[in-house]
Amino acid sequence: MTGSRHALVNVPGLAELLARQAGLARRGQLRELGVGRQAVTNQVAAGRWQLVAPEVVSVDNGRLDDEQLLWRALLHAPIGWVSGRSALAFHGLVGYRPRDVHLLTPRRSRPLPLPGVIVHVSARHTDRPPDLTSGLPVTTVARATVDAVAWERWPRAAAGLALAVVQQRLALPADIGDELAAAGRVRHRAVLREALGLTSHNCHVQPRIDGADAAVRTTGAADRG
Repeated sequence: MTGSRHALVNVPGLAELLARQAGLARRGQLRELGVGRQAVTNQVAAGRWQLVAPEVVSVDNGRLDDEQLLWRALLHAPIGWVSGRSALAFHGLVGYRPRDVHLLTPRRSRPLPLPGVIVHVSARHTDRPPDLTSGLPVTTVARATVDAVAWERWPRAAAGLALAVVQQRLALPADIGDELAAAGRVRHRAVLREALGLTSHNCHVQPRIDGADAAVRTTGAADRG
């Protein structure tokens, strides 16, 4: 294959793959479709495609949007799920969008560092890779809430985030409580239980969080969750 603009138009399955993954693909996925390394090199050299991670290609050369940034992180990792604040933003939580993508991986899968991605290792997540054909692998709101709370540095920010999830009607306190029970010992467990107890009786309470607390994010790569 050459670097021609139309060289890959008729590759069977390529359009469908790119449509599912917001225009991004792993080199391995492309090889399976018959698009070899040289073909990728030609497209990148021609300025039509760009490498957005060592093994991840975007088939345009523009700035990545929010969905593409999630796919970039997921395709970079051997096994991964969007979780924490990133998953909550995906599910519609307003006011807590993170600067970086929070990615959850099992212990045996540790992707190489990638700018803009924070990796959290979980001992209680499956080692089975997610089915990418079903769409973006994102944890449930309840799991994402527990993860996000555990990954917060400050208790006040953790409590405010949990309150926001319930007040914005993304999950019930009972659902988050069930996920917390399954999680075992996690950071801010008592804070989350107290916040859930408050919301279950008074869901209109407005969380009060200092701006400095709300802006803090974790940078560790192996938080328990």
